[in-house]
Amino acid sequence: MLDKKMNMIKFFLPLFIVFFTFNVQANIIKDLKRTEASQFDVGMLRLDIVALAVKNKLQGERIRGTDFEFGNVSTFSNNEQLGLNVSFTSDSENLSQSSCETMKLYTAKMFDKKTLSALFGKGFDAEESADLMNRIKLNTILVDEDNLNMTFKCN
Repeated sequence: MLDKKMNMIKFFLPLFIVFFTFNVQANIIKDLKRTEASQFDVGMLRLDIVALAVKNKLQGERIRGTDFEFGNVSTFSNNEQLGLNVSFTSDSENLSQSSCETMKLYTAKMFDKKTLSALFGKGFDAEESADLMNRIKLNTILVDEDNLNMTFKCN
């Protein structure tokens, strides 16, 4: 009789564990679906995707009309600002204030703040849209291609 009960337990225990595990996972998925992402979270995710796509497409490409190559692009955010850090690489002799001004213009042309602000959703009134655009920062960084620790921040 004890063997019969043990066999039943051995049979039903894995089924119970599978059912219980599936049920717990289903509840987790339901909870995740109920948890809303903020417009900020969604916007930052979209900004991260844009940064990754641009980096994958342009990294190492020579910038026409300059002595620079596209280096990297990454996102940042804090309580007051959000935006992109965009870096370009060249010889150390090209890291100058004049080059900074040129590459800042290139960065601004490449990443339109109005377009970037649209990544954070629609439905903002004119004042909110202007405030968001003012809080988006595009940081341009020039990097020595021979010494990546030598940087020239243009902002």
